[in-house]
Amino acid sequence: MTSRKYLASLLVLALMGLFTNAIAHEGIGGHLARMWEVTPMADKSKEFNEAFKKHIEWRKENKDPWGWSVYYATTGKGINSVYVRSVGHHWADFDAYRDSEFSKKASEHWNENVDPYVKYYDSSIDETDNDLHYWPEGSNYRYFWVTSFYLKPGHGGKARQAVVAVTKELEAAGRESPNVWLWDQTGKHAPVFSIVVARDDWAGFDWPDKGVRTTLVERVGEKKADAMMADFFEHVAHQESQIYARDMDMSYEAAN
Repeated sequence: MTSRKYLASLLVLALMGLFTNAIAHEGIGGHLARMWEVTPMADKSKEFNEAFKKHIEWRKENKDPWGWSVYYATTGKGINSVYVRSVGHHWADFDAYRDSEFSKKASEHWNENVDPYVKYYDSSIDETDNDLHYWPEGSNYRYFWVTSFYLKPGHGGKARQAVVAVTKELEAAGRESPNVWLWDQTGKHAPVFSIVVARDDWAGFDWPDKGVRTTLVERVGEKKADAMMADFFEHVAHQESQIYARDMDMSYEAAN
């Protein structure tokens, strides 16, 4: 396999097919998300898990104004950590939440009951790409395949153009898959452009009868299809991929 076709196949894996019966998330809040990675002490995992569960229940009982989803990494790095993510925010929401009475009480509860078992914290903010955000209505997926592309400095715009060109062809062909593209707003490397592909179960990640590349070839021909997908990687320094599982029992919606 040539290097161009190999790189194109990586983008095919990331895209996993795109989408007709899906809707953009509009009018449901902002496009920012806040995520925390919390790693317990190696010898305190049991105590941490018990304290973390009780803290989540406390938040539910005290009507947390933000909803949070709890995830665990199933592959790669961070498999001993817990990931907690809240979506649908504007920048001003972070101020309002930080200054709220609930947040102050929640911090006190966390620091008293959970923090003693924590080894490491990390936090990040990402933003949904408004034009590359498609999700079936009423979805509640369990598994999320996240592929992050660490772009070369100054190449964010051109990388995005390449993705848009491919997704438009797949959309016209009637491809269908719940997914969302995200831009990291914080971190050591910028820009980072990530695609999240969601599935109900592991079997959902299996290849469809007709692959993405085959569909694209049918639309524009083999030479142009490979060139369109490989063009994206002209702007990529490196990439990494990981699958996360959502804890359905620990996750909860914002209080009304």
